[in-house]
Order: sequence, then C-alpha cells, then structure tokens
Amino acid sequence: MTRKLFFLVLIGIFIVLNVVPTSAQIIVGISSFTTPFNSIGWDALNNRSARIPVSWTTQNRLVTSNLVFEQILPDGTALNVELPRLIPYVASNGDGVVAPILPDGATEITIRVSLVNLITGSVYDVEFIHLPIISGDTGSGDGGFFPAIVSFDAGYSAPLNPTELANGTARIPVSWQAINRPITANLVFDQVMPDGTAVNVELPRDFAWVNSSDRGLVAPVLPNEDVDFITLRVSLIDVVFKNLIDRRSITIPIQTEVNPPTITNFSSTVIEILDEAVVNSLIDVSWSVSNRPTNTNLVFEQILPDGSTRNAELPRDFTIVPSEGIGLVDPILPQTDTDVLRFQLRLIDLNNNTTLASAEIAINLVRVDIGDRVVVTGNACYQGLFPPSQDLIAGSEGRIQYRENGIDIPVYSAPDSNEVINQLSAGDSITIQDAPYCSYPLANANNTSRRWHVLVDGQDAWIEEYNFSTERGYIYNFIRADRDDFPQVSVDSFTVSPMTVAAGELNTTTFTVAWETSNALLVNINQVGDLTSLDSGSITISGADVSLVGGNINFYIYALDGQNNDDSMEIVVPVQSSISISDFTMTPDTASGNEQITFTWDIAGDFENASIWAPAPYSGQVNVIHTMTDNSGTFTYTLPDNYAARDLIFTLDVQDNEGVRLIEDQTLTYTCAYQWGLGINHDQCPSTALISESGAYQTFQNGFMLWLPSSADSLWVFYNDGRVESYVDVWDGSDYAIEDTPPEGTFAPERGFGYLWQSTSAVRDGLGWAISSEQSYTINYQASLIFNRYGLATHYFQLPDGRVIRAGHTELGSVLVWSNN
Repeated sequence: MTRKLFFLVLIGIFIVLNVVPTSAQIIVGISSFTTPFNSIGWDALNNRSARIPVSWTTQNRLVTSNLVFEQILPDGTALNVELPRLIPYVASNGDGVVAPILPDGATEITIRVSLVNLITGSVYDVEFIHLPIISGDTGSGDGGFFPAIVSFDAGYSAPLNPTELANGTARIPVSWQAINRPITANLVFDQVMPDGTAVNVELPRDFAWVNSSDRGLVAPVLPNEDVDFITLRVSLIDVVFKNLIDRRSITIPIQTEVNPPTITNFSSTVIEILDEAVVNSLIDVSWSVSNRPTNTNLVFEQILPDGSTRNAELPRDFTIVPSEGIGLVDPILPQTDTDVLRFQLRLIDLNNNTTLASAEIAINLVRVDIGDRVVVTGNACYQGLFPPSQDLIAGSEGRIQYRENGIDIPVYSAPDSNEVINQLSAGDSITIQDAPYCSYPLANANNTSRRWHVLVDGQDAWIEEYNFSTERGYIYNFIRADRDDFPQVSVDSFTVSPMTVAAGELNTTTFTVAWETSNALLVNINQVGDLTSLDSGSITISGADVSLVGGNINFYIYALDGQNNDDSMEIVVPVQSSISISDFTMTPDTASGNEQITFTWDIAGDFENASIWAPAPYSGQVNVIHTMTDNSGTFTYTLPDNYAARDLIFTLDVQDNEGVRLIEDQTLTYTCAYQWGLGINHDQCPSTALISESGAYQTFQNGFMLWLPSSADSLWVFYNDGRVESYVDVWDGSDYAIEDTPPEGTFAPERGFGYLWQSTSAVRDGLGWAISSEQSYTINYQASLIFNRYGLATHYFQLPDGRVIRAGHTELGSVLVWSNN
C-alpha cells in the first residue's frame, strides 16, 4: 500500500466515525521528546553512521496527523532523518532512532519532531533536542539501509581564478557516491553563496537523472561578496515527496591576486618506449592549468626533431578542453635520428591564436636497429618461438585474414622499419615477392617477427604475417589466397542439469554444466568465469552461488578464437515460484501524451510485493507508477506528454517470499501529444503546441532580451557569450528612474526590460546599454519540459528576423546556454 493510500484510508475511517474534534475541545500537542544521549561524535556524523535513540509522547492526537522527524541545519533547511520503515504512520507514543548528518560549521545538532496535519499541512506542535558535537565516533551505529551521500570530493585544490569565475569559464571536476538511494531521489549540485542562497552549478546534460556514483564537472560562479573561497554542495533529494535526505559540502579557495596563466602540470606515466611499439601505442598524459582566461583552449602537439610540430590529439566529441584532466596523445615515430619523443601542451588565445603558456614532456625512445636484432633464415623461420609454416612461398597470392574486430593491417616501407606507408583490410589481395624476413630483438627473443616482401598497389612493401597474444597465441594477419580462412570458433554443445528448480530448494540444488567447443582459445561461463578446459568439460555449481535474473537462472557460454571471432549459447533455467502471473494486459497499446492507458493484472499466490514500472520521460531510469496490494485489479495511468516518440516498455514486477522475481512486459507505441513547429527537430516531444503571442525584443551591446508573457519566467536575457537567464517580470507599471546617462548611440531600456536592467546588476553589467528601441512582435515559442523539478528544459524562440534560437535552463532558473537552432 502506498504512503498516500494508507493515509487516505485512515482519513476515511476517521470521517466515517464522525469524531473529528475542534480546537476548542482539546489541546493537541507533543508531550515529550527526549534522548538518553547528551552529545554526538563528529566522526559518526561525518561517516553517516550516527544513530540517536529518541522517545516521544503526544496528547489528544488526531488520526489525520502524523509525526515527522527532521534535523534543522544551520541555514534553516529541514533534513528528514527518519530511518526507512514499512509503515509511514508513526505511533502516538513510542521509541525510535534518527540518523542525523554533520552540519556545516556547527557545534551542535538540532533534531525536531513535528505533529503535522496530513490534510492541510499545518503544524500542531514541535519539540526539539539539541546535542553538542564532540570529537570521536560517539553514537555510531549500524548503517543499515539508510540512504546517504558517503563521499563528495573535488579533483581540484588550487585556488580558483576570480576572472574565470566571473566569466563563467571555471570548471571543477567532482566525484561523489550515494548509497541506498531511493528510486525517487536525485542528486543536485549547487554553490552556496555568502548570503545563504544557492546557485545551481550543473552543466547541461542529456539526462536529468544523476548516477549514484560517478564523476563530472561543475561550473561555479564568483560570489557577489568579498570572500576568499567558494562552497560547493551536493544534495540527495526525494523529488516525489520533496524531502532533503542528505547533503555534503566542500570549499575551494579563490585567488586573492590574479596571476598570469600557468600550466602547473603536464606529465605522463610513460618514461620510455621502444621504437617498434610507437606506431600502435597511445601515451597517457595529465595536465592542469591555473589562472586560465576566458576564450582559450588547450592544444596537444608532438615536437619533431626539426622543430616542427604536429597535432597529437585523438578525435573527441567536445571542442574546449577542461583546465584539468587526463587523456591520451597519439605519437608517430620520427624518421630523423633522435632518442626522445617530445610533446608540448599550449594554452592558446582563441581570438588571435597566440600562445599564453606552454609546457613540454620528453619520453625516452629506445631504438632497435639491425645490430640489435637476430635475423634468421630457412627452416629457423618456422621453428622454436616462430609459428609453424602456413605454406606461404615466393610467387604465391595471399589474402588478408578476416577477423571479427575488423582491424586493418599496417604495411611497412622496409623489413626492419616501422614506417607505415599503407593499410590493408580483410579480403585484400597481396602478391608475395621473396622469402620472409625473420628476426627478433636481442632484448626479447619472444617478440618474433616474420615479414613478407609484397606488392601493394604496385609498390614494394612489407607486412607482418602474425601478431602474438599471450592470451590467445598467434593471430594471423593473412593466409594463402587459395585457402579458406582459419577455422572459426564454435560452441558445439552446452547443457545444464537440472533444467528447472523450485524456489525453496534453490540453495540445496547442485547444477551440472557441460560444454564442447572447437577452435577456442578462451572460454567463459558467466556463472563460473574463465575455463581451463577449453575443448570440453563439465563442472558443478551450488544453487546458493548462482545469480538470478527475474525468475530465472541464466547460464551463458562465450568462446573466442585466435582471430577474434566468437560464438555463444545461452540456457535459461526457470525457478519455479509459489506465485505466477496469470494475466497482465494494457489497453490501448498505442497512445499519445496526456492520454490514459489501463493496466489489468491477475497474480496467483501470496506475493511479497508487486508493482508496475514505467520508463522515466527524461532518462534511462524507471519509475514505480503503481504498487499492488490485491492479487487482481486495474490501474489507469495518464501518460506524460514529454517522452520522445518511441516504444515504451511497462513492466509488472512481482516478488515471492523466497526472493524470486517474476517479470512481464507490455509495450506501448507512444506518439507525441503535440507536434513541433518552426522546422524544429528535437528528440523529446514538445510539452505544448506552438504558442504565438504578442511579445517584445530589444538588442543590447552584449546580447538581447525577450518578453514572453505566457512563460512563468517571462523575461529572458541572452548574452553574446552563450549564457541565458530567465526572470519573473515583477514590474507593476509604476515609474522608476535610471540615473546613469547612456553613451552616445545607446539607449536606456524602458518598461519591464528597463526595470529588470536597473534592478539587477548582473543583467546590467552583462548586457550593457541598449542599442535599439524595444520592438513589439508576434513571438512564436515552443518548449520541451521535463516533469522533474530539477530537470532540464529546452525552449525555442523565433526572433523578429525569423531566426529560431534554442535556450536551455533548469526549472530552478539556473544559467545554462543558448545557441542558434
């Protein structure tokens, strides 16, 4: 039974009994709220292991009320500190445990219990407990399944450049981990300003849902007041019940003096590299830059022996490189004699391409020349550490071997050179000219090489017959053209016994798994791991050690051969449960946003829990849309209007008392409730039809403003640097004065534009003066909004010149970016 349904039932009972008292008849309140503790340890609070026993009593409590336990943080925010429980209704008198956190900068914690009216939300009474914070882990208890943020760290400790903060170009890498997170909770990242207000510092992302454990970048801003640090904060918030679950903060200093830009780190873990390994290698690098100005970028280059440079960057999805990070560079082997590979990192001004700072690293190059290799001929080319002959001879035709991974084969300019002059793909033909060139380095006799002299596009060249892998042996690059490709791997048989098992007998059951494969160099069974017996074998597995997916045990065998070909087979062993899904249907199976669909279910047997899951509109997550208490019934669901048009899978998830889950799906063909106009192409469905209404537009020295009356935040500010902000239009039509005189050729904005401009310094400083008069026009507007208080929204506006622009922001008003559509 859901929390809301539970309370509605109680309220209904109370109304039927007709015993609702009036405030004149009784005094409703909390008689006592106590704890045996007289202090709490700092470590216990910080580790999220603090558990404080509390006792309470009430008097004349109404059935329409409930008790809520919270921690009051120094900024006045209330954090829910209740441990998870099956029944949300709290007894009028009782004992329990609360789980407080470490508040920022406080010397004590404050726990509050409130007696709350469930219908009106009004509070009848409150009581407090105050405990001083002491050193140590006093009060530490079992963590249980209490949701918490256990870590929040910044990968950046150097003082921040105030110019970067002011320009909005500062980026700080952060990492976090949340445990026991409810499915209805999300993580929100913000910056706490000196006055206690919060500014969202999240960068735009495709999904509003944040992973429980991950890393990313935040975009802090310069505090309005004169402070020497910023405070970043992550909050775990239940977006359904609007509860704050946990919160952590970190501080990073701000530079007190602005210094010139400096590359503070440019390094690699690679110290030296063999020349023959350069062609197929990538070299890791790490870097950090301080005092980085706006409109700059980082460039990674290889410095060649003649002083020229080449770009050594790998392709990437983004253009601007962050000020701190790790990555890879792609080297080439210089043909000029040198004993180092040199790389440089440059910070460049994108306005004029000048270099503001640079740093260099050198990696020792170990060259292996002919004097360092042992050259062998005749039968020695096919014995010992060299692989057997494949009947390749001078004058024969060859064919590049097919391999599943599709890797092209490099073509070299000489038998002892690593200069790549071409590449060959699977199926390409070659003509062998001479006997092979066989050699190995003195330093490593295991690293044998057999190269053949061939013609490629009429050009003399050399190619390697094979590569060696310690896991899979010799991988041949080409074979004779008149031969079939090397035999590919196959899974010839795969059996599991028994083929079914009762849920209650799973832990005492032993499964026997047997297999046969051909041409395999690696075999893996998911419930076992890598196998040492490749061709055939059998193994027993205890049912207590297998993993279940839904109501089944999946056994999966995977085999790989020396050419990277693979084969697999799967066997599904159903776990017989005491319950079954007799029926699960959905009507209709095609619907649009805002339309209703009805689910019907029939579950046989006594189940532990059952629910229907729906995909979230804005992420790859799923949401519980209904929890069952009865074995059969119906449920009607109104579809959100902001999915992307696609097939949606709704899942009935039932679990028995043995922990076995039964799952059944229904697929809905979803179409948009509204269609995009203005030639817009957007993955998400629009949240409204195209809106056309009388609006206003005005250009400024550094951007422009729009007035869209139908928008909740009807004043939109667009800056030339790509930022966008939205504000509520609070001008009531009264007079106001702009005291400064605009420079020649500019104007002071008027009406609502002018009121926002003169009252908001960030807008005034960011836009500058108006350079045209306010223009009224019919503005066309459409948006894709997320049904998530902390989600992203994408808005499209048509300007007076017919151009359509796109703006992104969060529903909390956080600054994001705008661009041409």
